[in-house]
Amino acid sequence: MPSLERPPGPSRLQALRLVPMIRRNPIHFFQHMLQAYGPISHFHILREHVYLVQEPEWIEQILVARAKSYHKSPLYRELQRVIGNGLLTAEDEQWKKERRLLQPAFHAKRLQLYGDIMREEAEVVCRRWFDRLARDEYFETDLLAEMMELTFAIVGRCLFQADLSRYTERVKHSLDTALVEITERITQLIPPPIWLPLPGHRRLLRSLATLDAIVQDLIKERMQNPTDDMLSLMLQSVDEQGNAMSAKQIRDETLTLILAGHETTANALTWTFYLLDKNRDSLLQAAREASKVQTGADFREANFLRAVFDESLRLFPPAWEIERRATVTHTIQTSSGEVLIPENTNIAMCIYMMHRDERFWPEPHRFLPERFLEDRRHGFAYLPFGGGPRICIGNQFAINEAMIILSALLARFDVQTLVDPDPAPLVTLRPRKGMPVRIRKRKSI
Repeated sequence: MPSLERPPGPSRLQALRLVPMIRRNPIHFFQHMLQAYGPISHFHILREHVYLVQEPEWIEQILVARAKSYHKSPLYRELQRVIGNGLLTAEDEQWKKERRLLQPAFHAKRLQLYGDIMREEAEVVCRRWFDRLARDEYFETDLLAEMMELTFAIVGRCLFQADLSRYTERVKHSLDTALVEITERITQLIPPPIWLPLPGHRRLLRSLATLDAIVQDLIKERMQNPTDDMLSLMLQSVDEQGNAMSAKQIRDETLTLILAGHETTANALTWTFYLLDKNRDSLLQAAREASKVQTGADFREANFLRAVFDESLRLFPPAWEIERRATVTHTIQTSSGEVLIPENTNIAMCIYMMHRDERFWPEPHRFLPERFLEDRRHGFAYLPFGGGPRICIGNQFAINEAMIILSALLARFDVQTLVDPDPAPLVTLRPRKGMPVRIRKRKSI
């Protein structure tokens, strides 16, 4: 018989008292629950039951074996305000149809072509940095903003064959505002109706209007000048019944690809430079490999550099949490027996905490890229791109992009961080106030 008992957790009153902690920093809430109740816990607020899950075997069941028994959780409804019902938020047949449509853009042959674009855009940054260093010994900048601009340019050229530089500042400001305001709504016990004229709502709606206008510009431009890019593919596609994608579907998918395609990778790269600066032995080894890549070696053979990026994704996963909601009552199989999951139960999996769990990661808070040169962990203890059927469609795109950018910049520049950043668990995990850095030419290695 499956266990009918819910996991341990606080009473309803105690759970309500924890709401301020959730609002201040949800990662601290996950840490509290893990310490107080163990890797599987439960809390109940209003009508919502939530299981906090930090067991790889449970996560594998939820994301793979019983994936059809779950949808994305209610928090994704708030995210839909930004990206609509695109691949990240769609469900069931709509998701399958969109995944089939977009998958060819991420096949191996396409990725090879994208590599040339990624190198070209990385060289643009290198030239700009060298120009600044021709006048001074060093310069200071916000590395997060630099990486956002670079990855935005890459996604524009790779997926849309478009120069998006004219939109960079507007997208940055609008995206930053939208993520802050959406996170505010996600962590509220009862979010107020969006039509209420509150200051945060006004900021959010202005940001969304800006993003919408940019996407409509791109769509109009592509309708006038079709190419073989992702946007043209969507404009020309028809389903099995001969129906074309609606204007809203195209808008939602375009915005999903633009935002998800650059924001997460920029965060990951920023955290990687921070960690390397704090671990100079690893930095020197990574820079040596980067130099070999710049003189002709294949970046796919730079094993230590890849381990550096993997370790950065472990410590600071941009997609720091995964949530699901059970659509039916069902059981999952665990090593301790069957467990009943009632319909409408929310499942929250804190990837940030899983990646720092000493049961799976010796010395979990240390930056040790070497651990990724020997793979001995449970596969679902490491989930920087999610897992199961809904694993990130662009994971290899992001890895290739990061390796090419790291190779280009580490071989030529020394990046010194000027502050210890505060990780902000918004929709993605990013440095709360950017990443101020000092950049110099790298001396011979």
